[in-house]
Amino acid sequence: MTTLKEPEVNPGALRRHAIEERRPLDNAIDIQGCAIHYPYKGGSIHAVENVNFSCRSGEFISIVGPSGCGKSTLIKVVAGLLPRSAGEIRVYGKRVTGPHPNVGIVFQSPVLLAWRNVLRNIMLQVEMRKGYRKEEYVDKAMDLIRLAGLSGFEKRHPWELSGGMQQRVSFCRALIHDPELLLMDEPFGALDAMTRDEMNVWLQKIWMEKSKTILFVTHDISEAVFLSDRILVMTARPGTVREVIDIDLARPRRMEMKESVEFNRYVGHARRLLFSSVA
Repeated sequence: MTTLKEPEVNPGALRRHAIEERRPLDNAIDIQGCAIHYPYKGGSIHAVENVNFSCRSGEFISIVGPSGCGKSTLIKVVAGLLPRSAGEIRVYGKRVTGPHPNVGIVFQSPVLLAWRNVLRNIMLQVEMRKGYRKEEYVDKAMDLIRLAGLSGFEKRHPWELSGGMQQRVSFCRALIHDPELLLMDEPFGALDAMTRDEMNVWLQKIWMEKSKTILFVTHDISEAVFLSDRILVMTARPGTVREVIDIDLARPRRMEMKESVEFNRYVGHARRLLFSSVA
């Protein structure tokens, strides 16, 4: 565990203390000895090996690592979309054996249905879940649309939206059933630099307001430092946890923070870990 010098004022830590006062001191995610192997030409590919970590309720944790180290695969296994080969994963104390109802997922692509407008794309999450009454969630969907800055676009279709707006719709869809855990797999990777920065600020705002637990995969080290409480740095395949970096920077974080010495010390440390793992 590596902790670099923290600022004198740390509202981020105060926020975590506030979360702890409202919730039991439990873990949202517990991963013990997780391994993921794929069959390949009579043998197997070891994508992930002996991953161990825990994520507290209300934390924002990013995963960074070389391409092919199993970051996205690990996210899918936590979601219950893929089986693990060894080890155990628990989400809010329950062993993961399939898709978990208390999880929302945002993928690299918005994956919106072209023939549905914004509101109907968000409501798809409710329509696909048994026991959910659609009419009870329309007002909530409209509240999320407002929170996402999409008011007035409820009846627009995906092709009428920018890339950032499409990802906001995807995010609203993941939140509509009010999951405590959000799994995000490089959701801003396809966006231009300016839109990506805007989405980072927006996501931080939503996370602080909603107090969700977020596990976030990214290739962008600066993005990980800006958003995270902790960063998991993974090794090259077979991926395992190389180091966990605590990010003790004040919240809310603003773009100008990226020019600070403290911010760039974190970025440099994470980058050195990544380069050394693939050397």
